[in-house]
Amino acid sequence: MAELNAEQKAAVECTDRKIVCIAGAGAGKTKTLVSRLIHQVVGGADATHMLVLTFTNAAAQEMKARYIAAAPEFDVPTFGTFHSFCYSLLVNPDIRNALGYTDVPTVATPEDIKFCNSQAKLITRPKLLESEMSGDGENLPSSKKRDYETFKRCRDKLLRQRGLITFDMMCYDIGQLFINDEACVQPIKRRYEYLMVNLSAPLL
Repeated sequence: MAELNAEQKAAVECTDRKIVCIAGAGAGKTKTLVSRLIHQVVGGADATHMLVLTFTNAAAQEMKARYIAAAPEFDVPTFGTFHSFCYSLLVNPDIRNALGYTDVPTVATPEDIKFCNSQAKLITRPKLLESEMSGDGENLPSSKKRDYETFKRCRDKLLRQRGLITFDMMCYDIGQLFINDEACVQPIKRRYEYLMVNLSAPLL
């Protein structure tokens, strides 16, 4: 890999448990992240206990390819997107049961979501615009938030009853399992001692 500048080298060699690197486009964030992975593995860290997450499959595969090319003699960490990682956890019956599923759910299509939205609308009769029901509710006035939450709970329940899940449901609900330190995710937490995230995910 190309030489690191002083700031990148500091990030790669930092020994703090939690670090955040903020940089603009073209600054070499991906190169720095991969270099940090390799630095830790060379220093004795177990690559199979490393999880590297990003937003796109292309970015995940690019990071994996760079790591393998630079460190072919070492084991390979788990590289993936937030969505693919969360979905992979649903094969665990304890995790999916905690989310309200008996079998591995299917990712809902736009048609599935539209149908469940219409059914939830009939059941809850929220005083919301169509655009407000399809959003995340964050920017709604307080007078509408209760209607939105009721509608969303009903819609999500209908999806679960049909063995369906959306990407937003999946990431949020699984994230809550980790935040709440639920027993079903303890094996995952023990396995992955190192977590690295490329938030912007450019192919630098």
